[in-house]
Amino acid sequence: MKTLILTGSPRKQGHTAHMVEYLTARLDGEVEVLSLDHRTDITPCRDCRYCFTHPACRIQDSMQDIYRKLDEADRILFAAPVYFYNIPGSMKAVLDLYQKADQEALVQDLTPIMRNQLFADRMKKKVIGDLDPSPEDVRRFFNKIPKDSLPEFETEFELATLTITTDPDPKAVEAIINRL
Repeated sequence: MKTLILTGSPRKQGHTAHMVEYLTARLDGEVEVLSLDHRTDITPCRDCRYCFTHPACRIQDSMQDIYRKLDEADRILFAAPVYFYNIPGSMKAVLDLYQKADQEALVQDLTPIMRNQLFADRMKKKVIGDLDPSPEDVRRFFNKIPKDSLPEFETEFELATLTITTDPDPKAVEAIINRL
């Protein structure tokens, strides 16, 4: 297994460096550590949106080598200190540039899941409307049912959420989504 560790710390003997040493000693397979600190050869994203219509970034710099390393890695670890509630700028620049490269794959993977979730949410709303019972509401409801009409269980159980997994017709889903 090939692991790529990207570090963003400017301190060569700081906490992040020690953490990376610790991890490197315990990871199986090939491990490469790549420091992103003080990388003036990587141009930050300029939001030119070239990548919206092309499979690559318009900026051709050292990031091309990092893209290749990211694609070849089986595991990618990001190690960075937290500065003012965020990661260092050098690492942020790399993450901003890399996110678009991986975004299309993510969208392709998530689109069917999101469409089915949207469909399930709409169906749930039609079935139960604005009803949002708490666990206590459900408990009170079942406590009103005569004990002799309930099935017996050897253990106590709590009913919290009813989940219905559907396998809807894609045309029906499309029609419902288009109406929304």
